[in-house]
Amino acid sequence: MTDLASAEAELSNYRGALSLYKHALSIDPHHIGAMVGVGLVSKKLGDNKTSTAFFKEAIAQPITSNDSRMIQVDKL
Repeated sequence: MTDLASAEAELSNYRGALSLYKHALSIDPHHIGAMVGVGLVSKKLGDNKTSTAFFKEAIAQPITSNDSRMIQVDKL
């Protein structure tokens, strides 16, 4: 679902992307990628209040093993 939303955002269909990200969140309310997606497309749509709220919510989420593949850490 979030892959399709990302594709819509890439095509500048921000309202369509927003709808898909929110649908993903209705299925998994803790989906960090969908939260960030809502934040990004909300920013593009000029809704800074919603954008900020979703970015803060994403940051507040605990990182699980499923999310760890999204995070790249440089080896020391």
